[in-house]
Amino acid sequence: MPLRTNVDHVAGLMHTLATQDVIPNTFGMISSVHRGLEQIRTDLARPDAASADPGVVSKLRQLLDRVENGRLLFAIPETWLINNVMAAAAGVRKRADELFGETRS
Repeated sequence: MPLRTNVDHVAGLMHTLATQDVIPNTFGMISSVHRGLEQIRTDLARPDAASADPGVVSKLRQLLDRVENGRLLFAIPETWLINNVMAAAAGVRKRADELFGETRS
């Protein structure tokens, strides 16, 4: 299922942002996080999304917590891009809560 792939991809990007001392293209990586979150939101709109594997749902919730609580990982002055990431994460969280209940990981 594409949801697992997209969650894994964005989680990997967030891990890199959190652990690397130097990110050669921070702007591009944050843009990739935004695009990935938008793709996850699209995945959650599919009819079969409600039957997602519980492990994927748990990883998605952990990812959303990391994005929403990790604003300082986005160490760039382009607040509009950071705001886009946060809005995308909020949209994914809302859809995930609708599908899977409102529990935080």
